[in-house]
Amino acid sequence: MLKYCSSSVNSNSSTPSLFPLTPVIKVHQPANLGKADLAATKRYFSDTINGMKTVKPTITICSSAAFYRQAVDIQDQLDKLGCEVIVPITATRMKAAGDFDVSHYKTWFADANDYHKKAQLMRTHFAEVEKADAILVLNYEKHGVQNYIGGNVLMEMSLAFWLNKPIFIINEIPEASAFEEEIRGMEPILLHGDAGALPQLYKERLNV
Repeated sequence: MLKYCSSSVNSNSSTPSLFPLTPVIKVHQPANLGKADLAATKRYFSDTINGMKTVKPTITICSSAAFYRQAVDIQDQLDKLGCEVIVPITATRMKAAGDFDVSHYKTWFADANDYHKKAQLMRTHFAEVEKADAILVLNYEKHGVQNYIGGNVLMEMSLAFWLNKPIFIINEIPEASAFEEEIRGMEPILLHGDAGALPQLYKERLNV
């Protein structure tokens, strides 16, 4: 429902208002609207100026820890293009420390008692996927495998797919992956190596 309200003090006055009519958008919340959907709806309408919507999407980057250096670089790139970008918390720690050696952070390989840290990191990033408008999967070469997508990222993609969020992939789908069928089934949007194309493709996806 779209209504208009005027800022004129006297509505019966023949003097034009100093301010134009301002659109007031009333959004009805369906009973089954989840927290993530409601948050996205609020973000969508929070940036309206004179009835014109400017989109600033929240993008969560999903990536193997081996690509966290690229993750923080792409975070900076997309931030300059008007996106709010979330990276895994370990990527943020790596950037702050200037240390991108994965072995310094995955301590559970040396001590199985540390797997609770892995569990917490997984839950934390699942929550970041939930709050995003879309996710960006980084898939580069790893251990001789081109366009690598591992099990952890596949789970994050599955969550985004279930939540009906657009899934962008920086490079091509890994044809050598045992999960190629499932990845294609999520109908991801391929960026062909160009992260800068994401904002425009996201707008086109929303038809705004």
